[in-house]
Amino acid sequence: MLNIHLTEKEFYGQLEINYKGLYTDSGNVTGIIKGDTLRGTYRYRHYGIETWHTIPIALLKKGHRLIMGEGETEIYMNMRYFRKNAPIDYQNPKFVFELSQ
Repeated sequence: MLNIHLTEKEFYGQLEINYKGLYTDSGNVTGIIKGDTLRGTYRYRHYGIETWHTIPIALLKKGHRLIMGEGETEIYMNMRYFRKNAPIDYQNPKFVFELSQ
């Protein structure tokens, strides 16, 4: 479930990923919007664990859908980022979110 607010240049909101009832990741997403791409961070807690995790997130807006992309990541200053100049794959997404009007 993705609940985000979009401005002209930024987005923020909540993301909850339920893995077929086995466990849930839930937390906040924030980032910037460039054209049809939303890039930012997902700060979440894994179900039952108190530690917070932060990973990069990329969403491609296609019609009334947001497609979550995957890409190579690297760690710099203890933060995980998408690897610079490496493509983000939107072709075989694990998650696709429908935008409500």
